[in-house]
Amino acid sequence: IGGDGTILKAAQTSSSNNIPLLGINCGKIGFLTDINTHDLKSLINILNGQYEQEQRLMLTCNTIKDGQKTFIGNALNEVSLMRGEIVKILEFDIFINSKFVCSQRSDGLIISPPTGSTAYSLSAGGPIIQPSLKTISLVPICAHNLNTRPIVIDPHNTINIKFNKDVIAAPSISCDGQDKFFINPGEIIEISQAKHTLNLLHPLNYHRSEERRVGKECRS
Repeated sequence: IGGDGTILKAAQTSSSNNIPLLGINCGKIGFLTDINTHDLKSLINILNGQYEQEQRLMLTCNTIKDGQKTFIGNALNEVSLMRGEIVKILEFDIFINSKFVCSQRSDGLIISPPTGSTAYSLSAGGPIIQPSLKTISLVPICAHNLNTRPIVIDPHNTINIKFNKDVIAAPSISCDGQDKFFINPGEIIEISQAKHTLNLLHPLNYHRSEERRVGKECRS
């Protein structure tokens, strides 16, 4: 019961324990919550077994240093690489399955599954991806390069982000905006598909409710 932030927090526990998640919207937007507090009839129908189930891809993030992995968190919306306490552009290399892809000079990078394509990733110019697709998108934040574009890849790939060992920008990493972790010199960020997916429950007519809500957002 809450808004999208509540869903993101609850997803951490429910996904790893295979517990279905249902959202009742008491927040401002509620893209991930289907039931409004004035329409609790939908809740009764769901308790009577009238619902749809949907599996949502999640990401997992670790840091690696000297061969040792440290778990950072799981993400339903995005893993965000951002500037830390020092306001300085970040310089890093992106590898996919240990193969070099590109070098980046930007304020950060957003790595998101399809659910997060309409969140922070969208604001940064990323693509809108249908939730049922199995993809991971990499979207730069304010890249200092005219040729930099978002990248969409298969979720079975492993993404590594490497910094120069003498990096002084003190970059930070966050999963769904829950906590912020600072990256130390020599640490590598590893992002891949999480072992567990999120099982979302929806009312049978939730597509119509979603169309009305999105239409209202567009008009406003």
